[in-house]
Amino acid sequence: MRWKSQQEFIATVGRFSAGEFERIRQMTPRARNAFSYIQMHSIEEFAGQLLVLLSNEGPSAWQEPACSVMESGTLVLQTCRDLAVAPEGKAFVTTRDAILQIGLPTDRTSTRKWYSDLAQTARTLRVAYDRYAYAGEGTVVEHVQGLPEELKWYFLESRDCISVDMEELGALSALRGLEAVLREIARGKKLTLDLPPKASPPAKPSIRSEPLHRADLRDVIEASGRVQWADTGAPMIEKTTKQLLETLRTFRNDAAHPRKRAYPGGVELAILAAKQATLLWDEGSVPRRRLKMKNVTKNW
Repeated sequence: MRWKSQQEFIATVGRFSAGEFERIRQMTPRARNAFSYIQMHSIEEFAGQLLVLLSNEGPSAWQEPACSVMESGTLVLQTCRDLAVAPEGKAFVTTRDAILQIGLPTDRTSTRKWYSDLAQTARTLRVAYDRYAYAGEGTVVEHVQGLPEELKWYFLESRDCISVDMEELGALSALRGLEAVLREIARGKKLTLDLPPKASPPAKPSIRSEPLHRADLRDVIEASGRVQWADTGAPMIEKTTKQLLETLRTFRNDAAHPRKRAYPGGVELAILAAKQATLLWDEGSVPRRRLKMKNVTKNW
């Protein structure tokens, strides 16, 4: 439900009974996470919309997104009590209550300032939400704090899927994150894959090469398992990582050729993929660490 005016929002908030909030608090943890996750995405959407409108439109266009931000923020703080008592939650409540107390300001400059503050505190709330909402369930993300943001994204998606009981999708996203880490290391180390020459008599067949990070996943797995670090002689990917990536291949093959197959332990699989991704990144992202060879000939 979206309120069309600030006054309507004030009236509706006043009608929220303790029993209604208690119903939200009595949701199962999974249902509460799903509910707050949806509300947080609403906050992100409407806070962004509000900031754009503050620059390009008049006060009449600001009210609806501002009310939507306050509505969703109020509901989120009821489902995530740790966030409600955190500094970010308190800052949002302070700004929201100030706006509710003064009503609709008549001064354009004053109105813009209050709504801008609301949008900024809402965005801060959105960032803080990830730290609190998944307490006890954020173990996937806890293991990838050292990854670059563009690689960590896969594990954030995994965490979100798991939080709403889509554990198989969560595991798939984490495995894709592990694949992305391996491909990024292969790109950084400039590994190449030499492909079997195409016979084209009477001319002499020539060897074709391609960057390993662009190769098919099967080739990436095989080649990475044959490359060794110069300092330790250990393979670039260990057995556990290879098994996880083979599981990812199985996931994809089953999607292309559906079969009845169960993937138990989706959460455990996602956590293991996260741990291996960090281990692989820590070993492979060292700037001057060398491999014994950079060219792998495909003979499998």
